[in-house]
Amino acid sequence: MIGSGLTIFALGVYVYQQTHTASSYTLILLCVFIPPFLLKPFGGILADRYDRRLMMLIGDLGATLGLLFILFMMLKGDIQLWQIYLGIATSSTFSAFQEPAFKALVTDFLPEDQYAKASGLMQLASSAQYLISPFLAGILLTIIDIEFIL
Repeated sequence: MIGSGLTIFALGVYVYQQTHTASSYTLILLCVFIPPFLLKPFGGILADRYDRRLMMLIGDLGATLGLLFILFMMLKGDIQLWQIYLGIATSSTFSAFQEPAFKALVTDFLPEDQYAKASGLMQLASSAQYLISPFLAGILLTIIDIEFIL
């Protein structure tokens, strides 16, 4: 989760540095947050009905493909804003199906008396994505290029 947050924050900073407009950064945030907002309820339904491990695998693979698309276009040398938005939206869409399966799968592995502890740790991990990732991304962007972060 920290790695995903780091990548998204770094891409937002990269887009802002390239365009010098806050609206470009805002579109990055919309591409990150709108798909999960719309799709997580359906991801929860699917996680209850189908194999959660398979959902996590497909979600991770799709999220990775979205970021690899961005990396490939950057390495090619001529990346457009819409390509970054498309890659992030794709990654975010697949993550919207992965996260409910991940959270539901925890209950399959633990005894019932450990649910409260696991829930607290899951909340901590989710919060770390928004607390630790921007800090790490800021440090890394001063040291290395965006391609290495991706």
